[in-house]
Amino acid sequence: LIRKCPPKSAFTSCAITFAQTWATNAPVCVAESDTDIVAIKSVETTTTATFTVAAAFTASSKLEVVCFGRV
Repeated sequence: LIRKCPPKSAFTSCAITFAQTWATNAPVCVAESDTDIVAIKSVETTTTATFTVAAAFTASSKLEVVCFGRV
């Protein structure tokens, strides 16, 4: 899953929509940034994951995200 988070300027949150809905439980997602040293909070549902930071991402920020399903 590769998604770009709009806009191309500074932003404090990024939401992605999963290509397929998780069956019963929301997954657990972890994100990290190669370009920014910031704590990232994630909130997941069965259809989306939203990542939020206190300090704004920049236009060149990139997140690496991995999500795992729960039983």
